[in-house]
Parts: sequence; C-alpha cells; structure tokens
Amino acid sequence: MACQKLLVLSLALCVLPSLVSAGVSFRSLGNATIAVRGSKYNPQTNTTSPLVNQTVKYDEFIQVSWNALPTAARLLPEFTSVHVKLCFGPKSALNRGWRKSIDDIKLDRLCKHKIIDEPWKNGTTTVNYQLEKNLPGAFYRFRIYALNAAGDPIAYGQTNTTSLFHFEAITGRSVGLDVAIGVLSAVSGLVLIGYFLKEQSSKKATKG
Repeated sequence: MACQKLLVLSLALCVLPSLVSAGVSFRSLGNATIAVRGSKYNPQTNTTSPLVNQTVKYDEFIQVSWNALPTAARLLPEFTSVHVKLCFGPKSALNRGWRKSIDDIKLDRLCKHKIIDEPWKNGTTTVNYQLEKNLPGAFYRFRIYALNAAGDPIAYGQTNTTSLFHFEAITGRSVGLDVAIGVLSAVSGLVLIGYFLKEQSSKKATKG
C-alpha cells in the first residue's frame, strides 16, 4: 500500500511541472486575425522603404504596423495587450533544433526575440524599432500575439514566409582591423615582388 502511494505521488510530481508550465497551443488560435506589415525605417528622413529581401544592420531601424482584421470582431473586446516578436525564417530554422517551432507558445523557439509589449490599441498601431547587436544573423519575419486580461494569447497575425528580411550580424571585425589586414597584404605583395626582382638580378649577374 505504501509503495502504491509512493508511486502515485511520484507520478504526480512528474506531471505537475508540465501542467503548470504548459501554455497556449499555437494551433488552438486558428487562422490569423491580425494584419501585420513590416518596413525599413529611416529616422533621419522619417521615411520607409520595402523590407522584403532587404539586409538590415544592427544600428538600423525597422517599422512594424498591425491592426485587427474583421474576422477578429468576436475576440476584439478581450484584447488587452500585444506582444510583437521576430521569428526565424524557414531557411534560418532548418536543421537547427534551438530554433525549432513548438506548438506551446511559451516554449516556442522560432519566435523568441521580442520587439515590444504594449497595451492593445484599436485601429492601426505602428512601432519603430532599432535592431539589437546580439540578434543572431538570419532571415526573419514578424509575428504578433494579442493577449487577454489573463495574459494568454487569444489571436495572432504574422507576415508570410515570402516577406522575409535579412539581419546582418556583427562579425567582430572592426574597420581598423580590416585596414590593417589590407596594408599587411599590400606590404607582403611588395616584398614578394622585391624578392623576385632581386632573384632575377642575381641570375643575370651570374650569367654575366
């Protein structure tokens, strides 16, 4: 009897953490009910340009806009906040388990880079965001979750897999290092040319 109680308790302890940590299933949200658009933003001229297939560096800005679609009318009164995230594109997630798409939104690794969390506003909302230095170099798209008062995602929207942009990660090489490498290469070339000319002169002197 004691063994049975111990077994039941052990099973309960194993199952409880998964129940506590379990989040909302992405598939349970159904079809997208939020329209999402992304652009490249220039703060100096306050203008935007298409972001699709563009390369963006860490010190540059992107702009993301969203609004609820008519199909969100039933859930719209429950929208209280919004989470805006960057998701890896299919090619950048392929064969990379640490970027795997997981149905449990809390555990999902595909869309783990947060841009902003803010209260939901009716109509169109636009946010400008400067990309961070530590963002991995990859192809990305946007995904947005609308949350209810309990903090649970109840609707979403995303740009499609053909509307990707590329983030160019920092390589760790500075401009000074590139210049030094260039100078060293040039000097090495001159040394080789000088050595070749010297050898040719020595051969001519020997023949003479």
